[in-house]
Amino acid sequence: MSIAVGFQSGDAVVLCADRQVTKEGGLKFEEPKIMWRTGLMPEPFSIAFAYCGIPDVAENLFHQMKAAFPEVIERSGHLIEDLRTAIQPFFNSKDAKYVESLIAVGTEVDCFLLRTKNNQIVRGFREYIGSGDSSVLRYLADVMKHVEPSVEQTKALAAYMVFVASRYIDGCGLGGDMVVLRKNQPLVVFSSMDIEQYAAQFIEFEREAEKTFLMKCSPR
Repeated sequence: MSIAVGFQSGDAVVLCADRQVTKEGGLKFEEPKIMWRTGLMPEPFSIAFAYCGIPDVAENLFHQMKAAFPEVIERSGHLIEDLRTAIQPFFNSKDAKYVESLIAVGTEVDCFLLRTKNNQIVRGFREYIGSGDSSVLRYLADVMKHVEPSVEQTKALAAYMVFVASRYIDGCGLGGDMVVLRKNQPLVVFSSMDIEQYAAQFIEFEREAEKTFLMKCSPR
C-alpha cells in the first residue's frame, strides 16, 4: 500500500508521496515515488509524476510521457487536452492497470493536475491515490472544498495527509517527498525533513485538541 496526494492551489500544484515500496514476500525498502523533469525547449516547462503501484511500470510510463511532452508543448493549442491525447496510448497498455498516478504540469502559461487509473486520464484538483478508503484522508481532502488555501497551507495539508497515512495505514511510510510546480516558475523539491516540518503544524494542533478534549471531558 502507498499514498500520493495532489492539490491544485491557484496557479500551483503540490504533489506529495511516501517512500515505502513493498516487494513480494513483504520485503520493504525506501524509494522515491515522485519522478520529475524540467526543460527549456521548446519553452520552459516542468512535469512531475507521483505514482502508487509497480515501480518498473511507473518508471516506464514516466519515461514515455516525458519523451512526448516537449512535442506536445511545441504544437499545443490546448495543452491539457493535447497532453491527454498524446499520453493516452501509454495508459492503454495492459501494464498501466498496475499503476495509479498523479501528473502535475507547469509551463509559462499554465499549471494543472491530472489523475490516472487504468486507462482513464482525468483532470484533478484535490486527489489522493493508493491508500484505499480512509475516513481520515477523505475528511482531510474534504477540508479543501470549503476553503481556498494558499500554497503554503496546501503544502502543510499534503504533508500531513502523507504523515497520517504513514502512521495508520499498513504499507505507507519511510518518509516522503514533495514537489511544487507553479506557472512560469521553476519546480521546487522538498525533502522528508521539510515534510516533517510542515506536518508538525498539524501535530501541534492534534496535541492542543487532545488537551482541550480531555479537559472538557474530565470528571468535576
